[in-house]
Amino acid sequence: MAYVDGFVVPVPKAKLDTYLAMSRACGEFRECVGDDVKPAKLPFDGKRMIYGGYEMQVDIK
Repeated sequence: MAYVDGFVVPVPKAKLDTYLAMSRACGEFRECVGDDVKPAKLPFDGKRMIYGGYEMQVDIK
């Protein structure tokens, strides 16, 4: 089974087109579900989590 680390990438709006072109060139997309996530106290400050609505930019099929 493959494991994937996910990241939130802070991309300045002025560089978004360049970032999206690079992302589309990657050529693979994976949808992942947490597997190594133990229910317990958060190891970080949950108030600093990034969440909200997001517009899809890359949809590789």
